[in-house]
Amino acid sequence: MAARRDMMMRIFHEVSRNRALSYVMGVWMLIIALSLVLSHQSWHGSVAVIITLLGWGVFLESIVFLFASEKALEKYMGALNNPSAYYCIAAGYLILGLFLAYEGFFGTS
Repeated sequence: MAARRDMMMRIFHEVSRNRALSYVMGVWMLIIALSLVLSHQSWHGSVAVIITLLGWGVFLESIVFLFASEKALEKYMGALNNPSAYYCIAAGYLILGLFLAYEGFFGTS
């Protein structure tokens, strides 16, 4: 994400402008989120809580993509146009991914 910011920004703008694309993306996100939420409802242990919260976050985001207006989607995606916000989100994804990978391979739980 950090190395290809311009490409990602074009993708975000295209999703916010094309209602059919945002709807299809919302449907796929909803399928993925429901499979994660329904199969992983565990609130014990840090990794289990993180995965459960990620599932619910993707579920809520899919609802936004399905039911939000075009202006609301443009505003939502426009928030990512700020370089500092974009790089903070990319760093957060990187840290979260590294933590989950470490726990998955070397964790005791």
